[in-house]
Amino acid sequence: MTPDLGIAVLFLVGGAWLLVAVWAVVRAARIGAQVKVAQAWGLRLRGLLATAPGAYLIVGDAGRITMSDTLRRWLNLGSRASRLSELGPSETAGLDGADFTDFENAVSSAAVSGVPFTMSVRTVDGSLLRAEGVSAPPEVAGDRGVVVWFSDLSDTAERLRAMEEERRTELERSQAARAIIEQAPVPLWRRDANLKLVEVNGAYARAVDAATPAAAVEAGAELLAGPLSTGAHAAARQVLESGEMMVREETAIIDGERRRLRIAEVPLKSGGVAGYALDISDVEDARAERDRLLNAQSNIFARLSAGVARFGSDRHLIAANQAFLRLFKFDESMLLEAPEFDRVLERMREARRLPEQRDFPGWKAERREWFHSAEGSLEETWVLPDNEVLRVIAQPAPDGGLVIIFEDQSERLRLASSRDQLVRVQDTTLQNLHEAVAVFGSSGRLQFYNQAFRIMWGVPPHVLESSPHVDELFGSAQAQMAGGGVKELMRGLIRVSTEGRAERNGRIELTGDRYVRFSAVPLPDGNALFTFDDITDTERVELALRDRNEALETADRAKSRFVENMSYELRTPLTAISGFGEMLSTGLAGELTKQQADYVGSILTSAERLRVMINGIIDLALSDAKGIVLNAEEADIGDLLDGAIAMVRGMAEDRRLVVSGAAAENMEPLSADGVRLQQAVYNLLSNAVRFTPEGGRINVVAASEGNDVVITVSDNGIGIPAEDQPHIFERFFKASNAARTPGVGLGLSFVQEVVQLHGGDIEVRSAVGKGTRMTLRLPRKSRPPLAEPSRPIGLAR
Repeated sequence: MTPDLGIAVLFLVGGAWLLVAVWAVVRAARIGAQVKVAQAWGLRLRGLLATAPGAYLIVGDAGRITMSDTLRRWLNLGSRASRLSELGPSETAGLDGADFTDFENAVSSAAVSGVPFTMSVRTVDGSLLRAEGVSAPPEVAGDRGVVVWFSDLSDTAERLRAMEEERRTELERSQAARAIIEQAPVPLWRRDANLKLVEVNGAYARAVDAATPAAAVEAGAELLAGPLSTGAHAAARQVLESGEMMVREETAIIDGERRRLRIAEVPLKSGGVAGYALDISDVEDARAERDRLLNAQSNIFARLSAGVARFGSDRHLIAANQAFLRLFKFDESMLLEAPEFDRVLERMREARRLPEQRDFPGWKAERREWFHSAEGSLEETWVLPDNEVLRVIAQPAPDGGLVIIFEDQSERLRLASSRDQLVRVQDTTLQNLHEAVAVFGSSGRLQFYNQAFRIMWGVPPHVLESSPHVDELFGSAQAQMAGGGVKELMRGLIRVSTEGRAERNGRIELTGDRYVRFSAVPLPDGNALFTFDDITDTERVELALRDRNEALETADRAKSRFVENMSYELRTPLTAISGFGEMLSTGLAGELTKQQADYVGSILTSAERLRVMINGIIDLALSDAKGIVLNAEEADIGDLLDGAIAMVRGMAEDRRLVVSGAAAENMEPLSADGVRLQQAVYNLLSNAVRFTPEGGRINVVAASEGNDVVITVSDNGIGIPAEDQPHIFERFFKASNAARTPGVGLGLSFVQEVVQLHGGDIEVRSAVGKGTRMTLRLPRKSRPPLAEPSRPIGLAR
């Protein structure tokens, strides 16, 4: 090889090595720069991993591990842990035993199958970690490496637990609210943004006659859909647009009844509207009832004699009656002013209608406390400067007001004083009465007695003062009832008077021929008042009078028997006279001359008058014996008057008297004993004939007045003296100006008997020298007499 070639080769080799060296230097410099960059990124990544909220664990072959410092801190491990098994539980570090076993199995499974896993594990100190494991790239952990990322869920778990608890609480509240809404007695509803019903409660469904709330929502049943409603949708739209709650009152028909509802609707944040309907019909009725009660109370207060003032909760006078204004000398304009309570007291003081007070402001403040008194009604007495006494009753009202009643007690106190004085006077009077007086209670004990009682019964004072029982009292009495039994009598009288509330009167015969009249009267307080009067002297006088009266009655009966017997004895010759007279008048004994016929007519007329008189006497006798029986029939009044007039016509013509009479036209028949009634009218007419001078007039008329028939007999005769008129119906009585007129005084007595038996009455009007008018008033249908027919000693004018 030539030198040049060698040099050239050497040069070429040297150049090549130089180029390689330069390339190596440049390459090394570039790699160094890349290493520095990699180291910088490694430090940066290391810093990022150190500050990351999570932690990592790299598990390589044979269970070798690499972990972040964060994970070491969470597991409370030192730097010594290099294998997966060292993550197991110890006293102060590592994972919880059961969780570690599950974690270790999950890592092994991921290393073999490459399936990622996610699980929660707990540390020994109770922290909760979330582990997410995936297969690691070979360059990171070898062929079967696993990377596990951990995140601390302790705070998150607490938050989740709190959120879960809050959610559960809210759910319970929501369920409770829904249950309350469902069971609420008032209709509730909710509308969406389109004002469509989306939810209602049971009360709403019942109000619209829906089977269930869901059925009501599905049907869109409106609570206020009747003609009385202003429009539910329009009102809801107004609430939705205004964004404010709206309350209104409307009328609706619920269960067939007209009800007044208070509707409240409020906008919801979700865009809908919720509302409820409160039935205020009862409230309205209660308010109306309250107003009626207040009006009634005001009307009652206005009629009370006591002064009444009513103050409102603001302590201003709102009402007062006239008695209050008069009592305190206020004008009615005061009610228009509505003064405050303190001002009313001040005006009372100015009018000197309050008790004198040293500390009036303090006294007034005490009265202000009446508005808030917890004791209910308060009562006190005011003595005014003019010595009037007022009873003051203050009653706090439920609304915070006050009602005060002022009752003037002055008159009552004066009456009480007068009553006490009267009681003393009565006591003094009772103690000085001649009669014995005693009061017994229902228990039979003596409550009161006077000195006459003590003296009459001879009871010692110490016994009376102990309020003795009736048995003890009359057991020790000196004076005893003849035959005994005074205790039993008094005990029975007390029981009848106190329990039976009945009066009893009677007479007690005492030993020694003494007599006591007693009277037992029930008292309003349940006691019994007894009075005892010694009637020994009275009894003796009464016995004498009784004997004399018996003698007089015997004489009267003898007289009546004489009159009765005489009347019957007179009938026999009278019958013969009448019979023979009638035979003569009929011509059986031969034809009579005119003068003879007149004589026979006079004989028959006189015989008839005598027969009527005798029959009257017999009727009076029967009346005395209760033997007259009326024969009621339909009697014609006109025929009755005509018959009576015919009987007296002859006697009237003898005295030149004019007798006239008639019944009113179309008079209905009278239900009466026509014979007896005709006798009565005849007696009145015959009386008028006897006591009317010649040339006089006698008139009898009958007329109807309502349900009665009135028969009037009048004359212009001598009349009856005023002092004799009360006695004219007494038997055998003759007026002072008729002593010489024939008659025994029985005619009017018979008239009265007949009229009273018919249930009628008789009226007499007469004046001396002017005549007499007798009026009989008889019912058309006989009724029982108002009183038993009298039985006077004798009657006549």
